[in-house]
Amino acid sequence: MAGERILVVDDDPNIREACVEYLRINQYNVHESKNGEECLQLLKKDYYQIILTDLMMPGIDGIGVLKAVRKEYPQSDVIIMTAYGTIENAVEAMKLGAYDYITKPFKIDELGILVKRCLEKQRLAREVDELKEVVNLYEVSKAIGSLMDLDQLLSRVIKLATDTLGADGGSIMLFEKETGKLIVRAAAGRREDMVMGKKLDIGERVAGYAAEKSEIVKIDGSLKDDPRFCNLEQFDGIQSGITIPLVRKDKLFGIINVHRTEKKDAFTKKDVDLLSIFAAQSAIAIDNAYLFSTLQQEKEKIEAVFRGMEDGAIITDAQLNIIMLNSSTEKLLNVKRKECLGNNLLGFVSDFQPSIPWKELEKKEEKMVNFDLVRTSGKALFLSVVATRIRNEQGKLLGQIMVLRNVTDEKKEEIVKRNFLSLISHKLRNPLTTILGYLPFLQEKMKVLGEPEKEVLKVIEKEGLILSSHVDKLLMFTLLERKFLEIKKEKVDVKSLVETSLEMIAALIKVNQAELEIDSSLGDIGQVYVDRLKIQDVIENLVENAIKFNDKKEKRVKISGRSLDDKFIQMEIADNGPGIPSEEHEKIFQKFYQVEEYFTGKIEGIGLGLALAKRLVEAHGGKIWIESKLRQGSTFYFTLPKTE
Repeated sequence: MAGERILVVDDDPNIREACVEYLRINQYNVHESKNGEECLQLLKKDYYQIILTDLMMPGIDGIGVLKAVRKEYPQSDVIIMTAYGTIENAVEAMKLGAYDYITKPFKIDELGILVKRCLEKQRLAREVDELKEVVNLYEVSKAIGSLMDLDQLLSRVIKLATDTLGADGGSIMLFEKETGKLIVRAAAGRREDMVMGKKLDIGERVAGYAAEKSEIVKIDGSLKDDPRFCNLEQFDGIQSGITIPLVRKDKLFGIINVHRTEKKDAFTKKDVDLLSIFAAQSAIAIDNAYLFSTLQQEKEKIEAVFRGMEDGAIITDAQLNIIMLNSSTEKLLNVKRKECLGNNLLGFVSDFQPSIPWKELEKKEEKMVNFDLVRTSGKALFLSVVATRIRNEQGKLLGQIMVLRNVTDEKKEEIVKRNFLSLISHKLRNPLTTILGYLPFLQEKMKVLGEPEKEVLKVIEKEGLILSSHVDKLLMFTLLERKFLEIKKEKVDVKSLVETSLEMIAALIKVNQAELEIDSSLGDIGQVYVDRLKIQDVIENLVENAIKFNDKKEKRVKISGRSLDDKFIQMEIADNGPGIPSEEHEKIFQKFYQVEEYFTGKIEGIGLGLALAKRLVEAHGGKIWIESKLRQGSTFYFTLPKTE
């Protein structure tokens, strides 16, 4: 490569001139010096790749030049020119670090070959250094990716950094937010053991200054020569140093610094750039390590809570392969954790019948699904399951968390209650049928009765009809609870469905002087695929409640609806009543539950209307909910399917 800088040193002007002329012809950038003293002065001003020097010179000879170059300018090479009589001295020069020697007289081409070989060596050395930098940076990246212990990782980084930059030592200090101090967590060099654990305040000395100002600090020579640190004592004979803050996302993690004490040459801009890369990598490593540590702690907390849950808990992947399960699950399913992990859940619940078939559960898109597991053999066991699906940002299913609760006692009690209700309902129906059947006969045969007696018969009829309505609801509810209720679906026009429902409770509407509004939107919805009579019951119950529990003088009810998509429509029944407090919204759909008289102004019925409506809507594949605020009325929403 042409243009390399070469300095020719010889007290013989003829030899010096011949060498300079030849090297310039070969496109080298050549300078000359007539003695060792002048040579050293030139070296202070400029960098030369090769110093070609005579061995025997007055004053500072070739050996003196060699020693000075090796000490002050180690990146330069020295080639010795010597006579035959001083070959032993030339060999000694080789031992002291000279690249090679050439004996006088020499052919000028031999000098050219020697220079080329020396420059090629330097080129290869540079490539080796560059490769070393790449390898060390790769090692840092690999260390970061391995998520090793933080102290081990920092120690690895600082050793690679000092090795890459040819530093005599260095350290990494981390910032402790709690104490506001920098503390040495990793070090390299001869003072490694002495500096470990050393603490500095932010702003203290060079490291504290770099952290406080968030800037790179490069020091060459004495601290006294730098106005920023002129009041500080020189530390450990450091001749050159670089200190760089470890910052990521505007957050200070600490500092990294390297220094040279034995080597006199200062760090270059390239060295600063390289250390900046190490600093950026270190900041990432520290941030990741802190994050990993936090996640590990949270994981341990979650696992502790998970293991200690009284309810059973199972975590699966998207294919229902078991990832985790707690001890309560082991007891409920009579399985062993070691046998389950990695295997499919369905293989361990074969003795249980799900209330929703597994294939249908897999198709459901809802984030949370409730279902029951009932053991089909041996002692009765009912498990209530809440399955929560975990999805990524793209909506892809990653897995599920299932919480299992033993509800056997509740289910048994529910069965007893249901059987009792069914029994009572049937026992009441027969005498009620008889009473209501004889009333028309009595009214016909006793026309001679006075008005008081006739009023008594009207009261008997009214209360008998109310009781009969309650018994009908009880019977329907117990049938639905037992899943004996037959749903006969057909295509039904929505507006017609609503109008028929209102005709069935026309007397109630008239007596209460309620104002009913049917929104024109119902005519645009079209048809739904439902059991006409069952959905009429839903509408009747909701409208009846909207009127019965309305304390306003002018009672208003509005019925509207809209199409949601190609599968469902949404119905809305709104009133101007007293409203229902938010804490009651979930409870009102429970059987036998009624909002206190304090809110509604009255209590009528037995608390089955909304529970029955919920069961009937869900039996059609829809859902029902409420939106309400105190003194602002209530709106009940429910969805119905358009198709089978």
